[in-house]
Amino acid sequence: MEGSDFTKMGYQWAGTAYHIGAPTWYESGDGGRITVYSGRGTKEMGEDVRKTVYEKGNYKQEMFYDENGKLTRCSITILDPVTGKPERKLDRFIDENGRECYVE
Repeated sequence: MEGSDFTKMGYQWAGTAYHIGAPTWYESGDGGRITVYSGRGTKEMGEDVRKTVYEKGNYKQEMFYDENGKLTRCSITILDPVTGKPERKLDRFIDENGRECYVE
């Protein structure tokens, strides 16, 4: 996805860090946030993999991609609203295109 796709979905560009491989994030008026990692960053910063992260409240969804943009793995995590620690984690589900997504 590109920034214009996120805009069509009701998200606006909200920021980026200013270093090579830094993620870019978009936010919606209802509290949702999408962060896009290009995979060109450093391992120490957790920016060395291509992924898209959607977060809203205590819900977090991560989608990982290979160099060609093919979805390779994913997860959905529900965080405990008090502790912020994972309460439930799903690593197998069907995406909106009917493709099965799972952790390898």
